[in-house]
Amino acid sequence: MTSKLFETYALNDQISLQNRILMAPLTRCMADDNLVPTEAMADYYARRADAGLIISEATIIRPDAQGYPNTPGLFTSEQIDGWRKVTDAVHARGGKILPSYGILAGSLTRTFIMVIKYWHPVLRKWKVLCPNAGSELHHTNTGHT
Repeated sequence: MTSKLFETYALNDQISLQNRILMAPLTRCMADDNLVPTEAMADYYARRADAGLIISEATIIRPDAQGYPNTPGLFTSEQIDGWRKVTDAVHARGGKILPSYGILAGSLTRTFIMVIKYWHPVLRKWKVLCPNAGSELHHTNTGHT
């Protein structure tokens, strides 16, 4: 049974994973004060490139979505450049990485919503998983391929 864990896995027609090990998102708070991914983040993720697929820590998509200090953003050109360094470091070691988008909904609800977009190999469609945002958002087809 464990031998399958280390076999390659075709996620879809274009992406093949080197094994079936998934690194779940873990908040590291390693971005700089402008929420730009740092060299330390690139090193951190690159060291884990042996996983079949890395899902990044929660990455905020707008300034008012920040809930913790030094969580990386993905809404300015500097942040995009920082994530490019992270993904380049992972790819240089043969790894695959996907972003995990996190939003702290603010003082009204204090609910952390995590969104993961992934390819569903059985249904052969892109799906969105929002594990704690309400059942109506679970496994919603995004329509993107």
